[in-house]
Amino acid sequence: MKKLNLLEGRIVPLLIKLTLPIIGTSFLEMAYALIDMLWIGKLGASSIAAVGVAGMFSWLSQGLAMIATQGGQVKTGHSLGAGNQDATTDYASTAIQLGIIFALLFSFCTVVFSSFFIGLFGLSSQATINQAINYLRITCGLIIFNFLNIIMTGILNASGDSQTPFQCNSVGLLLNIVLDPFFIFVCDLGVVGAKTCHSISSSFCIPIIYET
Repeated sequence: MKKLNLLEGRIVPLLIKLTLPIIGTSFLEMAYALIDMLWIGKLGASSIAAVGVAGMFSWLSQGLAMIATQGGQVKTGHSLGAGNQDATTDYASTAIQLGIIFALLFSFCTVVFSSFFIGLFGLSSQATINQAINYLRITCGLIIFNFLNIIMTGILNASGDSQTPFQCNSVGLLLNIVLDPFFIFVCDLGVVGAKTCHSISSSFCIPIIYET
């Protein structure tokens, strides 16, 4: 994929070409959640409540991911603009390593103390509580794939290539649409199947983005 050089040419057209795929990628990330809820809604109100409660911790984790992403993205962009390839590689590698550390720490805390965290919401139905705990363990236990996807996407955007993340996430969304009903209903995994499918779809993008 050809990368945009923001140091050459008219800045406004270049920024438009760079930002449109970024906006599209953001919409795709929202579409992942909408597709999941579409199928989970067929399981009943209890499942929706479980996903709503456990999903809060997934959103919470985004703050940690953005620490590594924003720092790595900005410094990678600065280094590329200065023509310093070695520093670019160092900043990108450090951002990924920091993201992995944050993901592992967050996963450990949420998986080990999943019952405590879900208990904070005071749910009355034991079935909903059990679903929420299982969903939380899958969501945060596999959060590393989401972290890597976010960080690598940010680094590619900083390098002027916003098309690759958009295309990869588009394929991942299609994969999610196909696999969601299979994992939820055919495999009878319920809410756990929905999140497992989401994680598989997200991880599908990582090798392609990494190679790029």
